[in-house]
Amino acid sequence: KEQNAKVSKNQPIHPARLCEDLITVLDKNATTVIDSFTLSGWMSRAFTCRFMGQVVDAGPLAPVGHGVGMGIGAQLARPGQQVVVISGDGGLGIGGWDMETAARYKLPVITVLWNNSSWGPNFDQMPGLRGNTDPFNMLPNIRYDKIFAEMGCHGEHVETVEQIIPALERAFKSGKPAMINVIGDVSVGNATLGGNLLGSTGSN
Repeated sequence: KEQNAKVSKNQPIHPARLCEDLITVLDKNATTVIDSFTLSGWMSRAFTCRFMGQVVDAGPLAPVGHGVGMGIGAQLARPGQQVVVISGDGGLGIGGWDMETAARYKLPVITVLWNNSSWGPNFDQMPGLRGNTDPFNMLPNIRYDKIFAEMGCHGEHVETVEQIIPALERAFKSGKPAMINVIGDVSVGNATLGGNLLGSTGSN
């Protein structure tokens, strides 16, 4: 019960809460593109896939940067249907500029950004890496919603759980490509693989 309360109310936002709220506003025929190692585990544990190709992913071992490009392809293949890219800020740094293409061609690809200012969870999740590599930190508090609003995208900034669903609803209603900048909890890793990427926790 205490853990459920933490997931539902904590700030920064827990990935389980973000994914569960996102699922409530998705159409049953929406296409989802996974471009986040952390959110891949949380989204897959809650989402019901109803047809082939409804979930598009590049694989299980943390590939990132493909999301917006794949989202554009899905939107072209399924015009008029919801297409949502679930991205981390690391992946956005690699391939996020494709939002300019979506804006230029007026393709309403919605990017839900897991912004934890990091390439991965902190070293509390992966203690085997502590002292062996630099932290995964990125510059904190980057307002990606404002950056992509300059290109004509719809922008939303989300810091509390109460803001998630209204921001998603506004983004879908905008009819534009959208960037929803969600401030996420860096202490939480992938729900399925935990922090044990490449054995970094030292567990069996």
